[in-house]
Amino acid sequence: LELGVHRVIQFGGRGRPSPKVEDIWDIISGKKETELGGPENRLNNNEIFGFDLAFVIRGVDRLVPLARTVQVYAEFGFEDVAGATTGEARVPSRGAELIGLYVPDLFLSAQSDLRVEYARLSSTWYNHGIYSSGFTLDGRVLGHHVGRDAEDLYVRTTRWLTPEWYLGLEGEYRRRGIDRQATR
Repeated sequence: LELGVHRVIQFGGRGRPSPKVEDIWDIISGKKETELGGPENRLNNNEIFGFDLAFVIRGVDRLVPLARTVQVYAEFGFEDVAGATTGEARVPSRGAELIGLYVPDLFLSAQSDLRVEYARLSSTWYNHGIYSSGFTLDGRVLGHHVGRDAEDLYVRTTRWLTPEWYLGLEGEYRRRGIDRQATR
C-alpha cells in the first residue's frame, strides 16, 4: 500500500503583487489571505490539494491466470474555495477523481502490460477568480490533459517486441462540458 499527499499553491506572477520573503509562511498557512482584502492582496493565492493511494495485489494468477500482479490506484483532489468575506475559513470542494488499474505482466508476460484509467474533473478544478487562466502555462493545463469540467476513460496496452522497441495500442473517450452542454 502506498499513500501520498500533495498541495500546490499558485501566487504572485504577471500582473499580481509580489509577495515578500516574510509572507511565505502566511501563504503556506493561508491564515492571512482573507484578512487583507481582495484581489490586490499579495497573499491571495490559488490552491489545490489531494491524496493518492496505490494498492499492489500479488499472486493474482492463482485466481485468474491473466496476470501475476495488479495495481489499483486512485487520486482525489480538492479545490480551495475561500470565504467571500473577511475572516471566513476556506471550505474545500471536491474537484477531481482518478481511479486506475495497472497490470504490468498481462498474460503472465513481463513484456506486456495494460492500463485502464477513469478521471472526472469538476468545473471548479483548475479555475480561480483572480488567476483566471487557472493552472496553465502558455495555454496548456499543468495537470490532467482533459482539463476541467470533463471526464476521461483511457485504455492502453503495450507489448515489448525487442529490448528497444515496443508496440502500443491506446484508446480514449472524453467528454467536456459535463456541467454545461456536453461535447465529445
